[in-house]
Amino acid sequence: PNRRAARATSRASVMASNGAANGVFSGNPLSLSLGRDDFTQWVKHRKNGDSAPATSSRDRDRRADVPDRRGSDSGGRASVRFKTPYMTVDDLKKPPKPWREFLCTDHLRRSYSVPKTMLECKIRLDGNAFEYVGNYARMALVFGGVMLYRNPTAVVGAYASAKLYAWMDRNIAATSEMQALKMIGTIISWFVMMYTKASAAMSMTMLLTMAFLVTHGCLRRLDAPKPIKIGKYTGISKWETQSPRKRSMS
Repeated sequence: PNRRAARATSRASVMASNGAANGVFSGNPLSLSLGRDDFTQWVKHRKNGDSAPATSSRDRDRRADVPDRRGSDSGGRASVRFKTPYMTVDDLKKPPKPWREFLCTDHLRRSYSVPKTMLECKIRLDGNAFEYVGNYARMALVFGGVMLYRNPTAVVGAYASAKLYAWMDRNIAATSEMQALKMIGTIISWFVMMYTKASAAMSMTMLLTMAFLVTHGCLRRLDAPKPIKIGKYTGISKWETQSPRKRSMS
């Protein structure tokens, strides 16, 4: 028994010294009961565990240096992480940015350009839609107001249809006997919307909003210069920010 214990102790010490030389094994009271296979499996597990945090930290550093990029696909092209699919309710409630910044009226030539590739077009559209969602919502209201101004009866049709749907939800139960009555009310609301051209006004508003969003979002550069602010401590005079036409008149 003493010889067996001595041999087990010497074998464990040799294994521990080899592991310590490799930098993957530290002293452990349970090391005397480890076999060669168990020790090898433990070393592999320890190596994988030590290399995982380093890899993740390198990935984090790479993502910090190159924003909105995850890596490369099999074709070698950089895959972009878009922002709009992950928008929350708080993002949709963001207030609009200043209109001079949104439309880039101070530097039109340096703010707009035709994208060279489809990927660049998608990146611009994603970035502008995420950053200026409040402005695009205001533009939808503007287009809706224009459509209602051209066809005031659409307001009456939309209001009557909304009231009819609200009355059916409150007074008509969801039973098989009342489904026929609810279907009749739905058909009447559709007829009112079509007769007053409210549905056409809503469809035109959506089309104009989407057309403006796609056109502006694809043409506006993400690195467009910010508008110049005329303030008390900016050092910019009013003369420097006037257009040449106003300068000649003055």
